[in-house]
Amino acid sequence: MAKSSFADWLAALLRHLHFPEAATPSPVATFHFEGKPDVHVTGSKGQVDMMSEAGLLAAPYSTDILLGLLALNRCSGADDPANVMLHSASGTVIVWARQRQAALDAVEGARLLQAVPQKSEAVQRLLGKPPQAVSRRDAAALKRLLPRQVQKPT
Repeated sequence: MAKSSFADWLAALLRHLHFPEAATPSPVATFHFEGKPDVHVTGSKGQVDMMSEAGLLAAPYSTDILLGLLALNRCSGADDPANVMLHSASGTVIVWARQRQAALDAVEGARLLQAVPQKSEAVQRLLGKPPQAVSRRDAAALKRLLPRQVQKPT
């Protein structure tokens, strides 16, 4: 894929998904899927990040739940690019994925956009909650919960 702006990449993704393009380019796109967690898509320094708030845990965290979250990450890789993390201070469980924009065409972007809410639903099943839209944070607030090395792409 030729070098382009995040807005160009997002426009290509929206066309691929048969969604109307945004009249004004935005640094963040939020996809609302009926009955599924929202996915925030942002672009920065040649990277595309997709994030979803999958749930909230109350401390103290159950060992079984933590092991289950780790097991969901064990599946991550080329076939399952979404990662699960726990922000321990708030108990927020976040599913996120990052790919280099130059390596992510509209087809791969759509696949990634499906992988994030699917992994969020797996987290919700693990937590014993029915899959639902739980995100109440905007993309900027959710991104601040990610570890520093994830916040600042290299």
